[in-house]
Amino acid sequence: MEKNTVSPAKDDTSARPPIVAVMGHVDHGKTTLLDNIRKTRVATAELGGITQQIGAYQVTFNNRKITFIDTPGHEAFTLMRSRSGSVADLVIVVIAADEGVKTQTKEVLDLVRTAKIPFLIALNKIDRPEVNVARVKEQLAEAGILVEDCGGQIVCVEISAKDGRNIDHLLEMVLLMADLLELKADVSGPFDGFIVEAKMDQKRGPLATVIVRNGKLRAGEAVWAGNTSGKVKALFNPQGKSLLEALPSDPVELLGFSRVPNAGLAVTTEKPGEVDAVPKEDITLSNFRRTDAEAGQLSLNLILHADTQGALEALRGSLIRLATPTASLNIIFSATGEPTASDVFLARDQGAIIVCFNLKTPGPVKDLAEENKVEIRTYGIIYELIKEIDFALKGLLSSGSTKENSSAEVLKIFPLSSGDLVAGCRIISGRLKVGDKAKIYRNNEVYHEGRIKNIKVKRERVSQAEEGSECGLIIFPPAEIKIGDRIEVIRAV
Repeated sequence: MEKNTVSPAKDDTSARPPIVAVMGHVDHGKTTLLDNIRKTRVATAELGGITQQIGAYQVTFNNRKITFIDTPGHEAFTLMRSRSGSVADLVIVVIAADEGVKTQTKEVLDLVRTAKIPFLIALNKIDRPEVNVARVKEQLAEAGILVEDCGGQIVCVEISAKDGRNIDHLLEMVLLMADLLELKADVSGPFDGFIVEAKMDQKRGPLATVIVRNGKLRAGEAVWAGNTSGKVKALFNPQGKSLLEALPSDPVELLGFSRVPNAGLAVTTEKPGEVDAVPKEDITLSNFRRTDAEAGQLSLNLILHADTQGALEALRGSLIRLATPTASLNIIFSATGEPTASDVFLARDQGAIIVCFNLKTPGPVKDLAEENKVEIRTYGIIYELIKEIDFALKGLLSSGSTKENSSAEVLKIFPLSSGDLVAGCRIISGRLKVGDKAKIYRNNEVYHEGRIKNIKVKRERVSQAEEGSECGLIIFPPAEIKIGDRIEVIRAV
């Protein structure tokens, strides 16, 4: 098990409480488990304010503190991880013993394994007569998770969140794993933490739930989170009690930001130079080249979405087999259903492209991807998806020595109310893709250079258009494109 420590500026570290996220399939008992832990292990005198629901809280068990993150779902957790690194030291994956491993359970397991966060299984609802514990463990084994009594190393505790059965044992296992991780923090060092959630309070203004990772957070200090800043006017614990300072692993509600910050952002008292900067280069399949310094490899990072679990598993298996000793393929996250904003942020921060099979991308997610220069590719045929990824990996091996030329002729111009001009084109050769660097020729001379901002085919926004097809293009920065202009794209393959 890897140690999860915070590197201090000087050697003045001390042990800190573990930060634990509880995740799992809908209706498998996450909320009931959290409520049981919270109501039975917080002092009676403090229960009055416990319904405040700030998204995180701290309990005491065996004279030791444990901080729990009440994550709304795996998407929110993915977003927090993409922006703030490892937001939890441990994850409890809750599985209902009467229903077993579901699609969302597999997604959570994939997520924590990809993030390399230690986890344990809470096999819930053992109070029900129809449970089949052995079958659930078989399903876990089929998903690559071997629990301890099946010859593996993953802790599995059979519990009932409803009647409290074995909850103490579950918490004992959490503390044991925390001891093995040797969690440390530098109390005297500079403060840093992360935002679990944030909201606008109509009476008090922006409020953010912050968990301290290092140093101390004090009332009166200036803080920064992304492009948002402020001064700490007040700190409150989960019971609503006012605090002067918060220590490592403490969850607090912070009053003082000038506007509501985004959940998942890192927060610090040291003014950053450039936060949440958009990468200089677009993250696209055609130009993606990343060197893995440790392994001496070129690698391609993907986030994979499909319409069904069967299609997702088939694609994962086929894509992983495309890797070679000198060009690796990393599926950093996969899930069923449409891509979300959290996928875009994760792709941006991990240098990945998003690949979707048999799905449409919601408009707001497309806009967010465009803003963050992340490419989303959609496919309706599995063979085409696999062929393009294979082509990209071979392109990685060639280090860009081969060039692909594409060209289109402008047939019509459509002005938009936004001021943009849509160039109605026919693709003469090759293909055009969102993010391509394009040159516009007029009278055989370069008139303008820009980048393809978006492409529409038959009013549907797409990531690329193929040879022989007609499409509408928007070039950024804009220019006075005219009928008869020629658009040329040259890319490495």
